Amino acid sequence: MKKTFSLIGTLTLVSLGLLTGCNNEKDNAQSTSELSQSRVSTESKQSTTTQTTESSSLASSSTSKTSTTSQQSTDHSDATQTTASSVSANEFPYAVDLSQYGPSLTFYFHGVNVPDAVTIQNTSPLIISIGDSASYEAQVDTIATKEIRIFSANDNGIRTVKVNTQLTFSKEITPNSNPDFNQNMYLFTNKKGGLSLITPNYAGNVSDDQRDVMLEVLQ
Repeated sequence: MKKTFSLIGTLTLVSLGLLTGCNNEKDNAQSTSELSQSRVSTESKQSTTTQTTESSSLASSSTSKTSTTSQQSTDHSDATQTTASSVSANEFPYAVDLSQYGPSLTFYFHGVNVPDAVTIQNTSPLIISIGDSASYEAQVDTIATKEIRIFSANDNGIRTVKVNTQLTFSKEITPNSNPDFNQNMYLFTNKKGGLSLITPNYAGNVSDDQRDVMLEVLQ
């Protein structure tokens, strides 16, 4: 009888040991599975973070390049315009821009055998009226620098000036008999900052060595 109880006790202990071992294996397996899932989750988050960071970096780089390209294009355009303006100023330093003046410009003569005035209607084409007897259509031409001898408006002294702006007569509006009236005129900015008009010497009372000398007329 005692042997029977002893055998039963032994079997019971063995069964408990087996159950405990199984439970431990299950716990270990579950722990291993949870650890594996945790690693996968962590790696997935790290991968997502890395991709997001790389995407942000690429977007930032693209924006920076676009901004730089746009700025370079603007700078190039400004530089081109400045260069063109500088070339024009250097090539035609004595040119007059009539767009900076009013719709009508009148220049007055002083002396004998000359018209009272020349009036320029600042339109397109220009209308140039010489006194009350003649009027012409004309155009503004920018020409290579030209030296002209003139009788100064203030003292009739002869001096040489340089011009780049020529008023070229193109069509007679009012007929007249004076052949000098259809000859071209010139404009330049004088030392006082005013505008001077150069016309033919309508009086004509000069010696042969002064036949080329023209008249300066002021507003």
